[in-house]
Amino acid sequence: MSRRYKDKDGNWKSSQSFSRNEIPLAIYCLERAFAKIIEEETAQNGNGVEEEVVM
Repeated sequence: MSRRYKDKDGNWKSSQSFSRNEIPLAIYCLERAFAKIIEEETAQNGNGVEEEVVM
């Protein structure tokens, strides 16, 4: 995960570090992405639950 920002000259930069105040937003974005992945898998697989048959 990385963030994009403009430096003092207006050039776009990337960073993989987050400030203390940005961490809650990063967590929120990751949770939303995870929920979307589960939603898509559920839609593709019917119920989204895989079962293993043990004999």
